[in-house]
Amino acid sequence: MQGTAAMLPREEGGVVDANLKVYGTANVRVVDLSVLPIHLSSHPQTIAYAIAEKAADVILGAQAGPASVVEKLLFQHQHQA
Repeated sequence: MQGTAAMLPREEGGVVDANLKVYGTANVRVVDLSVLPIHLSSHPQTIAYAIAEKAADVILGAQAGPASVVEKLLFQHQHQA
């Protein structure tokens, strides 16, 4: 099961890119839990805050770098054996 606006490559069924921008739009972003491509076994509030923080960095033009919380979670999930 995945979110309704999953952050995945478009060819894998994703709706938003790593900058939370909806594919095929000029500047529409999704900033909520629907961007999670996987189910998490943690309280959703902490993840919602992480997504909001990432969105603020992106929107304000700050350099969040590759070590954002959401990117770490996605990386860990993709590389679990």
